[in-house]
Amino acid sequence: MTGAQDVSSLLKSQSTKLSELTASHQSSEETSISFSPSTWRERVSLCYTLPHLAALLSLLTLSIVVVHRLRVEAYRHKEAALLAERCGFTYLVSVNHTSLSDLGHSLKSFNSHFVPLPYKILILHDGLPPVDQGKLQSLSEAPLQFRFLQHIVNRTKHNISLQGPENMIYFWSYLALRQNDYLEDIDFLIRLEPSAVFTRRIRSDFVLSFVAHGLQYAYPSLHRDCSPNVTQSLKELAVSYVGLNGIQPRNVPLWNTILTSHAKSCIPYFNNHFEIINLRFFRTHSGIQDWIRAIETHGGIFHNGWHDGLLRYVTVALYAAPSKTAKYGTDRVPISPTRRRK
Repeated sequence: MTGAQDVSSLLKSQSTKLSELTASHQSSEETSISFSPSTWRERVSLCYTLPHLAALLSLLTLSIVVVHRLRVEAYRHKEAALLAERCGFTYLVSVNHTSLSDLGHSLKSFNSHFVPLPYKILILHDGLPPVDQGKLQSLSEAPLQFRFLQHIVNRTKHNISLQGPENMIYFWSYLALRQNDYLEDIDFLIRLEPSAVFTRRIRSDFVLSFVAHGLQYAYPSLHRDCSPNVTQSLKELAVSYVGLNGIQPRNVPLWNTILTSHAKSCIPYFNNHFEIINLRFFRTHSGIQDWIRAIETHGGIFHNGWHDGLLRYVTVALYAAPSKTAKYGTDRVPISPTRRRK
């Protein structure tokens, strides 16, 4: 409450000045009492001169400022408390794929760089043994919530070594955006890859800024995928879907980058190892739900090799306006991106 303390000091200063002015004019009045003002109005004019009025006005202004700041501060604390109940930093762990060493380093950097840490930390996993859960908890200053994913079905056409990554992609590109038991208490999700490492101290109120600006999605950076066997089929599906359903893409700049890169068979994608998702928006938008069902109907990630960065980019291009998306490092999302552990 430093701001309130500063204002309090100013109020005391103004009160002191007002007292001094009053004492000064009282003394002046005593020495000039022999003038005997003939009317009450003249006497008032002697007691309440311009300096008095200026001081009173200044004191009143400062009082209004103090009340306003206190109300704003109380509102922010209330909003932060409500947000803390609906917001979660979320890791997704595949037992056969995720490096627990990387995850441990990520948790350490997370705890040492976030100031303060009011939000939940979720570890979604497909069978992490209790002993490993205990080891991870010992590395975190904040309590971890371990949630077992029971309903990810292995439908990959590839061998078992790829099932972990593909199931994780399936979760982020499909299950996470639908109503599910694992994230039913989360409206604003901050996704963290187990390999993500923080290098700078970060104030966690960047999430408040995200919410205050009414954002639906935020990301650290963009890349391009130019693998024709991956991008061409997704591009064809997206263009066909837009035409058949008469959709006007909400984010025209992003959509145009999909169309204009046709010759090179490239599609930009979000580097989403540290993304912020307004799950409430994605879950309740009927257009988004129809689109991700269409992705699933056409083979999804298991048969086409589409990854969640590509799918997220196309989804945002179709349904999230430019004013509702932001890149990290802007005034709307004042945070620096992470780096991956090598």
